[in-house]
Amino acid sequence: MQYEIIGKGDPAKIAILVPRIQVAEVKKHYMPVLSKLNQEIMICDLYLNRKKKKTSNTEIKEYLDDLLPNLTNAGIETLIVCQPDYFKVLTKQGKTDANIGDIFDGVGGFKVTYCPHYSRVFYDPEKTRSKIDQALSSMVNFVNTGSSKKLGSDIIKSATYPSTVKDKLAWLDKLIEMDCDLTCDIEGFSLKHFDAGIGTITFCWNQHEGVAFEVDNCQTKAENAIIRQALKTFFYRFKAGGNRMIYHNISYDVYVLIYQLFMDHILDQEGILEGLEVMLHNWECTQLITYLATNSCAGNELGLKAQAQEFAGNYAVEEIKDIRQIPLDTLLEYNLIDGLSTWYVYNKHYQTMIDDQQEEIYRDHFKQWVVDIIQMQLTGLPVNIQKVINLDKLLTGESEYNVWKMKQTKIVQGFIYQLEEDALTKKNAKLKTKVVTRSDLGLTKDLEITFNPSSAPQLQRLLYSKEFLGLPVLDLTDSGLPSTGADTLEKLLNHNISEETKDFLKILLEYKASAIILSTFLPAFLKAEPGSDGWHYLFGNFRIGGTLSGRLSSNNPNLQNIPSSAGGPLKSRLAKLIKECFEAPPGWLFIGLDFDSLEDRISALQTKDPEKLKVYMGHIVYELEIDGVIHHIRDDSEVEYDGNTYTGEKFYEMWNSKI
Repeated sequence: MQYEIIGKGDPAKIAILVPRIQVAEVKKHYMPVLSKLNQEIMICDLYLNRKKKKTSNTEIKEYLDDLLPNLTNAGIETLIVCQPDYFKVLTKQGKTDANIGDIFDGVGGFKVTYCPHYSRVFYDPEKTRSKIDQALSSMVNFVNTGSSKKLGSDIIKSATYPSTVKDKLAWLDKLIEMDCDLTCDIEGFSLKHFDAGIGTITFCWNQHEGVAFEVDNCQTKAENAIIRQALKTFFYRFKAGGNRMIYHNISYDVYVLIYQLFMDHILDQEGILEGLEVMLHNWECTQLITYLATNSCAGNELGLKAQAQEFAGNYAVEEIKDIRQIPLDTLLEYNLIDGLSTWYVYNKHYQTMIDDQQEEIYRDHFKQWVVDIIQMQLTGLPVNIQKVINLDKLLTGESEYNVWKMKQTKIVQGFIYQLEEDALTKKNAKLKTKVVTRSDLGLTKDLEITFNPSSAPQLQRLLYSKEFLGLPVLDLTDSGLPSTGADTLEKLLNHNISEETKDFLKILLEYKASAIILSTFLPAFLKAEPGSDGWHYLFGNFRIGGTLSGRLSSNNPNLQNIPSSAGGPLKSRLAKLIKECFEAPPGWLFIGLDFDSLEDRISALQTKDPEKLKVYMGHIVYELEIDGVIHHIRDDSEVEYDGNTYTGEKFYEMWNSKI
């Protein structure tokens, strides 16, 4: 254990645990808040295994077994932990940033809190400093008052959870009578509109007061027709009143509400249009507001819990993926806090969005796009399910055949032999008397050795280690390990390697191409929802602000990541097979629209480059200001000026030289 003492005042009772002691940095980033305590602060270093990407919990516990008794002997009672893995071991908590500001009972009788490491300030200054101040201010308050009250435990000032049909209907009437803006949030049984139901719903009129109640039965999923009809009527009445309904991630809540309240089945286009007209009349979305107010090169967290953490604390419920596993009273409070937090995030970021001159983009663009996004999500894409099934069989067969071909190569045979030898050596190291041999392979799970071309560790060893192929490392993964992706394998084919190795890489590339489709696309395609017309429909989620650039993102499944026809015959063939699965149902046409070289056309218009304009417009149009008047002159037109006749192009050149 190494340590330093900083600060002035009473003997240290607080220790800051950091991966490396840097006194100047601790003073700079932590002491402006901690100096208010008027006591010394101990800084202690933590052991990290620099040879590995992650220090194991076993190593952390061993180090703490030595460290904690020394801290106790030094009079330390409270720990500020700046390394996530150590904080999780000390407190048995699964998250770090979500728990900023909370004080926990930790291992060894210490009070423990988490504080972000100061190194994060370099990457994201404003957000990290705010989190550091929040964590340390909470510590100062704890030391001064002795209170370790959980963050967010006092945000609910008034909450009502009506349980009877009569009381729920009365509250819907009361909300209309209140004549004010509301936040709304639902808890559903699924992320898909057709299976989500409406478990519970909350309406809040400020960040401390609201109502939440059960709609459908949260155990059986049985629909409550009376409450559903009352909700539909409520939204009609609320629209007529002219107040705003505020959501966080409107592309989920309203998407589900439109289907559940307005549509009879997944092909009910009249229901979609009715729901869009009612639900998207006067609304706000704090997720979009947050994106416009906080987007930066460092990225941003758009989730409600992350944005409201300093207000509501860590109120997440682990089983929220299946609301049937949560007691109703717990679920209702959770839902209510979502509604209160939506108000908090609105108050936190709305003015910032305006101050940053983003309101026009929000009103005139983002809000218009949301209408299209929700309609797309509800409409879906038609797929020919039989073609999907046939493609799944085809690619599964091709994948298995490619694995078989790889196993016939001397390269893989030698690799498997070494894997088997490694497994036998490891097994014998654990045995005291019995010795296992090659005849024991496959008899126990730890002696079942297979070559898995989808395993990155196996491929990294086979491709790059000197004991096998020893190929050059051309690319690295985000974690710093040698890449085994298809793009990297294609680069390796262009290097000076043996024909035997090239043949193996070609088979591996074929395997990877079909494996991606088998693991990423086809499982989702096979789950396409059947419609009343006997056809199947694929529904994905779309999100504005899901990327730093503002580009639309998609998930579950990602409908924007269908394989492209570009990239060679292999990719082109697979892309064609995938796209053939999308087929209009009988009696309908499937029409595709795409911009022709949109980016290049925009570039031509923005730069006004004559040669670029000529490509897209047939003729160049010059813009000239003559005597304060703007003129647009085509290159092949005739211009009379000062007694002379010029072509548009010559006049443009003459005028510019004259200027």
